[in-house]
Amino acid sequence: MVLTLHAELRDAGLNADAVVFCALDKLDAQGAIVPFRGSVGRTDAPLTRGLLALSHRKLDAMHSRPYLPVLAHDEVQPLPPASVAELQIALPPSSTFFQRGEGLRLTVATYDVRGAVPWVKRVPAAPSCLVLHLGPLPGGGYLLIPRISNE
Repeated sequence: MVLTLHAELRDAGLNADAVVFCALDKLDAQGAIVPFRGSVGRTDAPLTRGLLALSHRKLDAMHSRPYLPVLAHDEVQPLPPASVAELQIALPPSSTFFQRGEGLRLTVATYDVRGAVPWVKRVPAAPSCLVLHLGPLPGGGYLLIPRISNE
């Protein structure tokens, strides 16, 4: 799964970077979160989650796939003020069955929305304003979810 967003830093001050965290929850037919058991024993883990530092958004063109972005990590790319950058955040796959009426809830934040002790992510202070550009493409965002058919 891949979450594609377009982001812009405004009034970043000394911190010209941000980390974007996201969590994807499964909702039952009544809209309540379906909890999952996490890898460190938590019983309230999301379906999947991901994160990306804006300055490390460069993709490895050789290894990335439309359904799996791979980060290059070969250079730091600060985001210039008032510039909009495309972010592709990898969300680890989940083999989860959905019945009619169940849904998803996506949470996006500049802090770790679902910290997993003992691996809580400590990040520099969030910028004063991170703007997500949503709406129709080419400047919008979307969540790419594979669908496996019974056929």
